[in-house]
Amino acid sequence: MIKGLFFSALALVGFPGLVLGYDLYNSEYSAAAIAGKQNVQNLLQVEPGMDSLTVSGLMGNPAEKYTHQGHTFYHYPAPPGASFQCQVVFDQKGKVIYTSGVPEDN
Repeated sequence: MIKGLFFSALALVGFPGLVLGYDLYNSEYSAAAIAGKQNVQNLLQVEPGMDSLTVSGLMGNPAEKYTHQGHTFYHYPAPPGASFQCQVVFDQKGKVIYTSGVPEDN
């Protein structure tokens, strides 16, 4: 009887706690969360006019790189659950013209 109550209580309280714990780990302590937060911090240091070599030295290799209408886009992972992406846009001369992905509270 006691054993059954224990497992019933664990099932009701434990599973949500497990889910919340996983979400906390995933958003704060996982490798993706740490890398995403570091990308945001590094992105704060990227300024218009920097060349692609300087950006790569600061940010590392992008997860994705493509060219569209003469502009080159570098994408870097954002923290899990973020509503933005870390992006650096270069002009035809390879100079930064735009960055996105810095949350408004930074």
